[in-house]
Amino acid sequence: MRQRHFRVLKESGEKQRFSKRKFLQSMFKAGLDKRAANEVLKSLLPEFKEGISTKRIYQKARAHIQKRSRRAASAYSLRRSLLHFGPDGFAFEKYIAEVLKLYGYEVEVSRTLKGFCVTHEVDIVAWKDDKTIFVECKFHNRLGRKEDVKTPLYVDSRRRDLEKTYDFDEFWLVINTEFTSDALQYGQCAGLVLKALGDNGGSNLFEFIKQVAAYPITCLNTLRKKDIPLLIEREFFLVRDLLNEPHVLEELGYSYPKKRAILGEAAILCSTGEE
Repeated sequence: MRQRHFRVLKESGEKQRFSKRKFLQSMFKAGLDKRAANEVLKSLLPEFKEGISTKRIYQKARAHIQKRSRRAASAYSLRRSLLHFGPDGFAFEKYIAEVLKLYGYEVEVSRTLKGFCVTHEVDIVAWKDDKTIFVECKFHNRLGRKEDVKTPLYVDSRRRDLEKTYDFDEFWLVINTEFTSDALQYGQCAGLVLKALGDNGGSNLFEFIKQVAAYPITCLNTLRKKDIPLLIEREFFLVRDLLNEPHVLEELGYSYPKKRAILGEAAILCSTGEE
């Protein structure tokens, strides 16, 4: 494949050189095999021009991936799908709580706890067997935003205050974007458990979600976008929630064929075998 050099426009407004390796890796992570991913790259590369936006690249790539694997297409859209848990991020906290449940934790959302110096609202308290974790969630409405060092500094100060009055094992900081290098370095040095949608170290939120097929309801391509807020209001956060309570689709006015398509996509995402 002939080498081409051009820059892409990121959501932050920054320009950077297009990386075939990163583009292929994003498809591998979504579950597309090597042969199919290289086919997508070969098909799309001639269409990519200097200054093309990463959003446009995503749209083109997702359309090609969809033809090869519906599961991979939904997984590929995970990063952008989490943005639909806005605008205030409370739904994102509840979604992360539901993911933790799939790992066997019992959870409580928005718990008010008295530290040694001040009172704190902890986004999620989760416990399993003899392990207790406190979780702070940070949500952003656009992908270009990175969490800087001020956030882990703030979270670490809360942890230090709370550990004087409560016995817990870990303090997590979960975000739906990425950390800056300084934020990552401080958080790891301070002993926080960091989870983010990035490859710059820490614990990858994408893999944490994928491991238990905890895909958000927002990544279903067959759902009408206008129905996503309605489903979230009804406490539907996971794709699997629709499989457990499919009647809600009838209440939202979906025809039988459309309902079947939605549940089919949901079943593929939640299964572990081949499509």
